[in-house]
Amino acid sequence: MPAARRAKVWYDKHRKCEDGSEHEGDLELITWNGKTDDGEKMGWGAVVIEEAEDHKRSFYNEYGGDQERFFEWWPQGFRWTCCGCTGDMPWGCDHHGTGSKPCKCDFCVMGKSLPPHISPLTSQQRKGLTLSRGPDPRSHNPAQAAISEVMRSLFGMDKPTKSSGSSGASGSGSGGSGSKPKPKAKAAKLDAAEKASAGAAGSGSKSSSGAAGSSGGAAGSSAMTAAAASAMRGGGSATGAGGAAAFAAATAAPAAEKRACAVCSAEQQADGKSLMLCAACKGVRYCGIDCQKADWPSHKAACKELRKRGAAQQAQSP
Repeated sequence: MPAARRAKVWYDKHRKCEDGSEHEGDLELITWNGKTDDGEKMGWGAVVIEEAEDHKRSFYNEYGGDQERFFEWWPQGFRWTCCGCTGDMPWGCDHHGTGSKPCKCDFCVMGKSLPPHISPLTSQQRKGLTLSRGPDPRSHNPAQAAISEVMRSLFGMDKPTKSSGSSGASGSGSGGSGSKPKPKAKAAKLDAAEKASAGAAGSGSKSSSGAAGSSGGAAGSSAMTAAAASAMRGGGSATGAGGAAAFAAATAAPAAEKRACAVCSAEQQADGKSLMLCAACKGVRYCGIDCQKADWPSHKAACKELRKRGAAQQAQSP
């Protein structure tokens, strides 16, 4: 008998990945509490626990409980059950052997299982799932394995991540391998809507400044993204002297960091706490949820680029 056809769902259009693979599981909204890969407490919608209730109210009050609309704004609050990847990670379905097609992640290409510190099954986005740690026997490729080994070493991808307290660190994607401040959900409003409206003409430039300057490393993120992405996808041109020079340039030291809200330029939250980071890219700071929401239309494109950098640093791991 022919296999039963899968019923069409709204997220079918998001299944295809940039490496040519395709998610075969379900896309679930994260509604449970848990922890990031480095142990930070997270709540509803994959935000820091202190912001969870406000985030949940936004889902119902502003988006009418519509998951499709909410996904367009907050894809990192969803996960794929086939691999544990969050919705904002576009590289690939890193199933490590359970999918119908070979897994394309670095570790499976190298014929290795995932190390314990990478994508631990105890993290929020993988809670309740039974996921393979690999390797996928169909994926081993000696030639590509050599490139992956070099690139992982160059970018320090296999070093265990350590939390850096509340100062905020540039991390990798929504998987949470970088630490960030833990803002309170009840932070006083700073008239973000009014300021965003009054400064609409300059909002885009502020967002760009936040993406290129506030993160202390985003100015070179596009170059690093291109280099890392080429390596992660198996770009043979990444080898040789030319490739080495490109990677050296991509990882050049960033400009000095200035921490300020990307919308209103505040240097801290209203209650005196450190600025919160965009949970998706960890490259832009905000003084609160209101400023983050006001800035999202302008920040969206830059956020995607910074998430790509994070995906490369995680070597496409789920």
